[in-house]
Order: sequence, then C-alpha cells, then structure tokens
Amino acid sequence: MTKKDEPHELVWTEAKNRAFEILKRHISKQPILKLPNFEQEFVLQTDTSNDGIVAILLQEELGVTHLIAFASRKLLLREVHYSTIEKECVGYTEISEFSLWQIFYFGN
Repeated sequence: MTKKDEPHELVWTEAKNRAFEILKRHISKQPILKLPNFEQEFVLQTDTSNDGIVAILLQEELGVTHLIAFASRKLLLREVHYSTIEKECVGYTEISEFSLWQIFYFGN
C-alpha cells in the first residue's frame, strides 16, 4: 500500500470501507473452505498477473466445485519482467513444490 520514500499514510476512503465490509461478509459465510476428500480427484488451478501469482485447490462433489485451499504471493522484481508463460510456470512450479500441498496430488 505504501512505497519507499513516500508518505506512510493510508487514506481510508468510503469506497475502501465498503470493499472491506463486503470482504468481511463473504469470508464469514459458510462454507469458505471444504475439507478434502482423499478418495476424489483434486484440481489445481494457477493464475498470474503482472503483480502476483495465485493457486487454488478444488474438488468437485455432486456437481458443485468446492475450494479446498488457496495460496498467493507477490512476484519478485526479477519475475515481473518474465513473459506471461514464464510467470505461469513460476506459479505452477512454486505451488507444486509447496510441501503442504504435495499430499493432495502425490498422495501418501
């Protein structure tokens, strides 16, 4: 939200407050995350932007897709200059190496 050599003040506007309230309302509703069913297949989706990478782990049950886990991070300065396909590869590679998620796609 702030950058080096710029004022470290956050201007809290009404638009930011509305967005914050909407976010609070959505993350407090049931269910946010579903417990994994290791008898069913997992789906890993990754996406990147010019600023960051995100991954979500999903499972489908009775025709409904459920969120199992998610992760994201900001791209490093050197990664910002990568091509789109390189950024996508960074996202997938980093998530696939993330030890907490390995059990979901490699099993026990």
